[in-house]
Amino acid sequence: MKEVWLHLASWDKKLVTESLEAGVDAIITASDEFVPRIKELGRMAVIAPAQGDRKIPDDVEMIIITNKDDEKRAAEALKSRIVVARTTDWNIIPLENLIPRGGERLYTFVRNSSDAKLAAGIMEKGVAGVVLETDDPAEIGK
Repeated sequence: MKEVWLHLASWDKKLVTESLEAGVDAIITASDEFVPRIKELGRMAVIAPAQGDRKIPDDVEMIIITNKDDEKRAAEALKSRIVVARTTDWNIIPLENLIPRGGERLYTFVRNSSDAKLAAGIMEKGVAGVVLETDDPAEIGK
């Protein structure tokens, strides 16, 4: 089973609560101030810059892939840590290129369950997990 993380860009208690209830594996946020609030609501792995269970960028690096150089940087990072890739113009090709170089540590941003299914099935192996970006708590349970 692939891991599912929720990207929490702004505080939303409903999203956190639904994540806990739906069995989301972790919440990733750029805001350390959210970490105690998340932990207050329940047991959940949190990825954040200083206070997370895993740290950004030491353990988990987010990389925007817009060109071949970005893809090379992501491939290099996959050697030592988890990479969450955000693709812009073309979604599948950079992920197809990165999976053989460290797919067990490769995650990608998705907006909904159909994007998640697509990412999980790329090259039959798929990415290690997806990071869901949504404002809709109902999307989390799908």
